Amino acid sequence: MLTENSLYFKIIQEHKPSVEDLNKKRQNILSELQKMLNAPIISYIANIMHPFSAMQQSDVDVMINFIQQFSGRSKKMYIIIESPGGDINVAIKIVKMLRAAFPEGFSVIVPNIAKSAATMLVLGADEVIMGPSSELGPIDPQIIVLTGNPQQPTTIISARFIVNFFKRMKDEVSINPNLISVYYPLAQQFRPDLIMMAEEAIEMAKLYAKDLLKQGLMKGATDREVDEVVGYLSGERHPTLHDSPITYDMVRSLRLNVIYWGQDDLKWIKVLEYYFRAKALFQLNPNIVKLFETPSESIMQQVQIMQMPQQTQQSPQQSSPATPTKP
Repeated sequence: MLTENSLYFKIIQEHKPSVEDLNKKRQNILSELQKMLNAPIISYIANIMHPFSAMQQSDVDVMINFIQQFSGRSKKMYIIIESPGGDINVAIKIVKMLRAAFPEGFSVIVPNIAKSAATMLVLGADEVIMGPSSELGPIDPQIIVLTGNPQQPTTIISARFIVNFFKRMKDEVSINPNLISVYYPLAQQFRPDLIMMAEEAIEMAKLYAKDLLKQGLMKGATDREVDEVVGYLSGERHPTLHDSPITYDMVRSLRLNVIYWGQDDLKWIKVLEYYFRAKALFQLNPNIVKLFETPSESIMQQVQIMQMPQQTQQSPQQSSPATPTKP
């Protein structure tokens, strides 16, 4: 019995393709999708398996380049995004740039995940396009915390977790003072001002989210309706872990402006083919952190990870500047 191989398998099995060949094939797919949508497309794809894949300020420079390229040539823009999140300020700035450049706004296509700060970027879009595999995440900010471990001096913790931890500790110790000996070693890991920092980060994220929704996915909604959605996305009415998925059904139930492309939709098939080819690129070169792409240009950010002697922590050895390549 013959079994047809999957699309991803076929892509991976292509015989030693050059970077230029890979770029050209992905760019051709973007070109086809661009014709279907009758508007330009920029992809913003992070290698989520890489420890330095978070959204950061250097991403803005690349987006400025592409937005400037299409500004004045089109009234609308599509962004394909895959990101675990990162710096909220990056998301805010990209939204502002897109709104300034495209009078009819922009849409975001999510093939798989757009979490945390990437979800914030989605909130500022005029519409989000999702499929069976798409998911957003809570907008809970992440706080860098000192661990005291020289092999891993810092870690990233959910701001909501920090606030909830201190509240739970206070409540339980007030009921049973003997528990202070249990909580004390854990509390020592946090700086005295950390709880205030976490609270301020949560409030700032909520204010940003409200502003983005009012100009984006909830344009025309009442303040009360927007506040309800912000409360859900910020974790106040969604008491789950930071990585909890917010799928299409949930987004629709929140009354956000979402469009669904089903498994058999030709546009979704094109999106998945592009997405699989981007993931194949990361598998062939794990040092690539992010891929920015249009139908005519590819820009890749790379960070090489090397094991330091007598340490288990992986550190960035070298960060190469983004290098544009054209077919």
